[in-house]
Parts: sequence; structure tokens; C-alpha cells
Amino acid sequence: MDVNHNIIPFSYFQDLLEIDKTKILINQFINDFINEHGMSYTKIDRTKGEITYLGQYYDYYGNPDVIGEILYDFESYFEIKIIQEKNKAKSNFIIAVSHIINLGHPINEFLEISRNILTNLELSSLTYYSDYLFIKDAILELSRFVAQYDSFGSNDFKYSNQSFLWDNEDNEYRKNSLIKLYRLVVVKYKLIKCNKSDFFNAFSNGEVKYGLKWMHLTDNGENCKTSLVYFINRLQEENFITESSGKIYNDKICYVFRGKDGETLKNIKHSKSKLKFNFYQYDFIDDIINDLI
Repeated sequence: MDVNHNIIPFSYFQDLLEIDKTKILINQFINDFINEHGMSYTKIDRTKGEITYLGQYYDYYGNPDVIGEILYDFESYFEIKIIQEKNKAKSNFIIAVSHIINLGHPINEFLEISRNILTNLELSSLTYYSDYLFIKDAILELSRFVAQYDSFGSNDFKYSNQSFLWDNEDNEYRKNSLIKLYRLVVVKYKLIKCNKSDFFNAFSNGEVKYGLKWMHLTDNGENCKTSLVYFINRLQEENFITESSGKIYNDKICYVFRGKDGETLKNIKHSKSKLKFNFYQYDFIDDIINDLI
């Protein structure tokens, strides 16, 4: 099986870390600046990777102030580039995992290959780019990101992009946080009624079989969907779960949650509008979120 499925999440870093390409990258950085801005620079240092040029300074209010010399250095540019490529690698990794699972293949092999690649890349980053430790940091962050998918490789786990994902790259911390959330919303406040498997899958991009019953009711004894929306919004605001919006947001709630009697929830869009245009404050949900922080 072609485990990468024409998607190589870490290709940028694999190419970068073949050898020390610092001199090549610095020259490319400087040449790109010259090609874009012409001869507007006053000084170029190709050894340090520094460009000094005349540019506009702005005052506190964002108004043009004075013209002066500005230093544009390779290291700052390179660090931003690494952050961008790290985030791109995460997105491509998610695409690859989803594609493999959608084809009905296990992802164990892909995860193992990814771990081995990142281990080798970490060693290469220290060998070739010891002056740019942000590269090693990016590789370590990618390793933690891949680690959160370890549970996806188990035989009884089925992936679903319709559920939520607890947004933390430390797999052990993520598990502990979800255990704490389970104790709060299921055991203590009794907001949710469900089995443990469905609960953890609901916040791990896993398949939800029976659904999480939302037990908070209105004064009329009906399902209180505005409090459910408030709950999900607060989890997103505090970056506990990855953010979603619009129809995807609505679909995730309908996929994961059920009414008190197990019925499918409807009109989530309407509940979102009610929450937006009316002041609803659910102190007990804020208490849950504060306990998680």
C-alpha cells in the first residue's frame, strides 16, 4: 500500500534537512528581495543574511512618520517560514489520515512511518541547523501532533471527521483533560448521558454510535439547545476543541448529540441565532469551563 497516498506531509522538512542548505537559502532570500524591490537596499550582508534598506516608519496611530533604515534578516524570515510549513504539514497529515481511513485501510503503518521520519528529522535538524533551533522545535511539535492519532490505530477505533477534536498536541494531557470533562459533565453536573466510548470518541474525531444525550432542559421540559450551543462555543473559545463554524458546526452537533430521549436534534442554526441575539448566561457551564482551565 502506498501509505502516503500521493500526500507527503513532511516533504518540505525532508527536503530541507537532507543537507545543510543555509548558504543556498540565504542567497535565495537576498535574491528574492532584490528581484522584488530592485536596488532599494543600502547594505547587504550575504554571510549573516541581512538586508538594510530605506523604508517607512509609522507612528503610534499608524500614520506615516519618517523614512529610515530598516533591517530585514534571514533568521526572522526563516522562522516565520518554518511556522508556516509546520502548519501546512499538520493539515496535509490530517488529509492523509482521512484519505487512508476513507479507503478502509488501517493507519498503523502510516503512523509508524511518520514517527520514524520525524525522529530522523529531529536528529538532522540538530546536525545541520543547530543555529536555528526553531526547526527542531517545529519537528517536536509535529511529533506530538502525530502522537495524538495513536489511538486511531487501535482495532476498535473508527475515525470520523463529523465529531469534535480536543485541540491539544500532548496526547497524555488530552486524555487527562477528557477524563476530567467526563467527570464534570456526566458525573457531577449530569449534563450529558452516554457511554464512555461514545464520549471520548465524540471529542477525538471518532465514530459516535449512540450519541451523547444533552440532559439540560428548558422550563417547559424541552431540549435546551441554546445551552448546548453555549457549551460548544465556550469549549471553542478556550481552545479546548478545534474551531468549526457554519454548516460544519451544526452538523457536528447533530452527529454527536441527541435529545434527552435519544432523538436527533434539529434547528441548531436557530438555536445559534437565539444565543447570538439574546443574552444567555449559563453559569454552570462557565463553572465547568473554569474547572478545565
